[in-house]
Amino acid sequence: MSGGSSSSSSSSNKLAKLASTLSDHNAAIDALASFGGLAENTSRSRKGLRHDIEAKSVRLHRSFLEEFAKVECAVRGIEAVVNTLQAACDKSADELRHSRLKTEATLEQANRLREQRATLQHKQKLLDTFLIKFKLSDQQMETITNTDLPIDSHFFAALHSLEAIRDNARVLLASSRQHTAGVDVLHETSEILEVAYERLFVWVQQKYRLMGAMSGLQDDTAGHDASPLRSMPDIDNHRDESPEGRRATANQAHPVDQAHESVVLRKALRILRERPVYFNHCARDIAKVRRHVLIQRFHTALSKGGPGRPIEMHAYDPVRYVGDMLAWIHQSAASEIQEVSSFFQMSDTTDDTTDQPHTEDKTADERSGLSHPLPSIDINAILDTVFEGLVNPFSIRVEQVLSSRPSAVALYKVSQLLDFFAKTLEPLMMIHPPSDTTDHKDDGATAAIDHQPAGGAVNGKVKHEGGTTGPTHVPVFVRVCQELQANAFECFMAQWEAQALRLHELPSSATYTSSSSGFSAPAFVVDTVGTLCEIMCVYEASLVEKCAREVEFAPILDASLNPILNFCRTLASHMPDGGAAVFLINSYSYMQLPLTKHDFTVRWVELFATLIEEQMNVLIRVQTEEVLDKIGFAERLTDLRNKAPDAPLESVPSLHPISLSSCLRSFYTSLFTMGSFVLPLVEKISSRGLRSEARQGVSRRIADAYEELYRGVESLGICAHKPEEISLLL
Repeated sequence: MSGGSSSSSSSSNKLAKLASTLSDHNAAIDALASFGGLAENTSRSRKGLRHDIEAKSVRLHRSFLEEFAKVECAVRGIEAVVNTLQAACDKSADELRHSRLKTEATLEQANRLREQRATLQHKQKLLDTFLIKFKLSDQQMETITNTDLPIDSHFFAALHSLEAIRDNARVLLASSRQHTAGVDVLHETSEILEVAYERLFVWVQQKYRLMGAMSGLQDDTAGHDASPLRSMPDIDNHRDESPEGRRATANQAHPVDQAHESVVLRKALRILRERPVYFNHCARDIAKVRRHVLIQRFHTALSKGGPGRPIEMHAYDPVRYVGDMLAWIHQSAASEIQEVSSFFQMSDTTDDTTDQPHTEDKTADERSGLSHPLPSIDINAILDTVFEGLVNPFSIRVEQVLSSRPSAVALYKVSQLLDFFAKTLEPLMMIHPPSDTTDHKDDGATAAIDHQPAGGAVNGKVKHEGGTTGPTHVPVFVRVCQELQANAFECFMAQWEAQALRLHELPSSATYTSSSSGFSAPAFVVDTVGTLCEIMCVYEASLVEKCAREVEFAPILDASLNPILNFCRTLASHMPDGGAAVFLINSYSYMQLPLTKHDFTVRWVELFATLIEEQMNVLIRVQTEEVLDKIGFAERLTDLRNKAPDAPLESVPSLHPISLSSCLRSFYTSLFTMGSFVLPLVEKISSRGLRSEARQGVSRRIADAYEELYRGVESLGICAHKPEEISLLL
């Protein structure tokens, strides 16, 4: 039992060891799995187990040999193929070595050709680059030189390319090794550039002549203000970009495109500034066209009217007639100046609606310093040429108004209208005043305008705020307005002089008879003051500075008031002192009253105040003497003053107590009844304030006379009232 148990224990250990060893090897597991097909575990099977295993092993080896024989056969086939390939490779290598020996010269020649091709390709690339930089394309050349093609963005793009080529050529000139090439390029392109400038010059002239003709036609049919640009045919550049298509498009009239035409014209003029001769001719033609258009529009406004009635319908009213003409000219001047300056100011900011070629052109202009007006072009001279066309028709009509002898008020209003519009139009028509500090040489632009303004030279002397004088430009139409204003003012002053002559020739006796009834201001004073009031109201609204108003208006006051002032004095010289004083006070106060409403008549207001005060003193003296004589104070005051100091009062008859008491009683009674204190001359004063002032003056003098008499006869004790009481009662 013990032996059997130890044997089974040993077997168990071996099996456990074998299991632990074989579980980690896949081959062992596969080998054990192959025993799954054995017979059952019987004693017989266990006895023949070795035989079975060995038989199975033999079968496996035979199977392996059979399979390996196939592999061996395949390997032998591969070996044969490899040997064949080796032989072919050896043969190819031999042939290759043989070919190399034969084609070595050919390969060397091919390498040389390859290098030559690379060199030629590089040269071709350089040549293409050179042609791009220094030669126009065939299409660009045709765009510039073919006169059948329109002036459009393609033309400006080609011209921009031409300018770029010339810039590159100038860079070549700076290089000592490429001097000849630069000269050749510049020489070749200069002819093309001249053709381009000539085409632009002719095109601009044709455009503006067409503008003038079509604008005149529009004015005849429409009868109102219309910009010539609205009449110009537009060119549609977006239908066919080929030269044939653009040529056909140029011959067609399309709807108006003002912005496009304006931009193209400005661009053309900006480019033509490089050729002053062409540019000056264009400036002259543009000025003539604009002048012709402006004259036509002015005559249309006069005879046919526009939105309103014709201006000539108001020719019967001088002020409205001249005012309507000036208002129309002012309105037209704003649009006309904007029209002209938009072409000659050349501000690039106005061309933002253009295409890319223009943007490049704009950059070229900025690079060449063309973003501002050239010193050679005087826009003010061009504007003078344009507005000179209005000088003759406007001057003739204003002179007709002045020769029709309108009233003084109408003449002054016309004068003020001309002065107002002269001051309003002057800053409007001054685009960029010439600088005195910079000495620019005129390239002939101003002379090319072919412009001789009426009335003298444009430049003159004007007084500045500092009191010094210096040369400046006065627009021709502004100068004409100033001359007409001077003529109107001269006619206005002539009317005052004529009135003064008429007053001088008028018989003073007849005037005195008509005015002495009430001592009021005579009719000629009333008429003159009424006219002067209207004139002062007009002057109040003028543009004259406040500090200069009184000095400027003084001649009008002198011309209008001095004659009637002197004539009133002449009339008063034929009157009694009291009546003359009342007459002059009424006349002076009537003249002074409207002057007090304005700040530019201070000198005359003060003068009239002085004159009125003088006449008030005369009137108070005369009225006081009459009252004192009426109440008996005059004789007694005279005797009191002439009495000897040591003589008694009783020795003077008029100062006797009985006579003096009777006089004083009568005076005291009159204080309450006011019978003796009636002042007929004072009551004829028109002004309530002056009338009250005259009464007070007479009362003060009467009170002073009573006080003098009271002090002189106080020793008699016959005065019932003190001077203070009398003064209070008066």
